[in-house]
Amino acid sequence: MSYLPPYAPSQRWCAGPHYMAAIRPQGQSHGRYDPAFPFRECLTLAQEVKEYENAYLTQQISFLETIHEYFTVHNLRHDPEVYHDRMQRYRQGRPVDIKVFDAGELVEYRIAKPDINNKCNCTGSVVE
Repeated sequence: MSYLPPYAPSQRWCAGPHYMAAIRPQGQSHGRYDPAFPFRECLTLAQEVKEYENAYLTQQISFLETIHEYFTVHNLRHDPEVYHDRMQRYRQGRPVDIKVFDAGELVEYRIAKPDINNKCNCTGSVVE
């Protein structure tokens, strides 16, 4: 399964000939500007960000190609009425079948809105 973290690999960044950088220490909402970073560390951070962005875009492209292929093969199109109907069923707590993009393919899940006492939001199950 391809996994991308929901955050950049580092909270720091470097750019420019003066190695302008912003650091966000834990617990602070703003970083410092122009701290001294070694050039090598800036290159390492830039490489991490490039790798992350490349993986993210590759995953996005794979998702869009998979969806396009699925819609084409099954002769589907986006229908706002069907979407509205499924969302209404979900809000009412009735189960809804969805497709989840996982490891380059679409896996069918059946989900239901969790009840108020359910501590876990993981109410989905694989449909076989």
